[in-house]
Amino acid sequence: MLKEYAYPKIEESISALIKSCLSDLGIYEPPPVIIEIPKDGSHGDFTTNIAFRLSAILKKGPKDIAEDLATACWDALANFNLFPVIGRIKVAPSGFINFFLKDTFLHKMLLDILHSGDIIGISNLGNDKRTQIEFVSANPTGPLSVAHGRQAAAGDSLARILLELGFRVT
Repeated sequence: MLKEYAYPKIEESISALIKSCLSDLGIYEPPPVIIEIPKDGSHGDFTTNIAFRLSAILKKGPKDIAEDLATACWDALANFNLFPVIGRIKVAPSGFINFFLKDTFLHKMLLDILHSGDIIGISNLGNDKRTQIEFVSANPTGPLSVAHGRQAAAGDSLARILLELGFRVT
């Protein structure tokens, strides 16, 4: 399922869904549909501002357009094989249309990643270059503090990340 629904494929499917629903609503030459991943996770997994771009053309408020379009998209999910993927479609008060992925889909993706045996996030960016990290510098004449413990944890984590990226870390 991971390979079947990688993020670019989901974006393409949502874009096709919106274009189809726009033509069902009588809009045959819409502006380009742009699907983005919002910075704030409470705004969904994917979002589009198509309603804003249609408001001047249709002479309607973006929220009204977004609500009509979101309803049409929800009704057409099964036709685009997105029913197992999209959990809900929510219109923001401003007029953005936000798409939320189903938790079951995300869990399935994680399991697929774990069972695939592929190593994700590992690269040879460091190309065996040497790097040195000094991350705990305790004063030998003073007491250790909680901050020293945080520095040790952060430094150790950074060193492990650099190792996985192909650096030789000391």
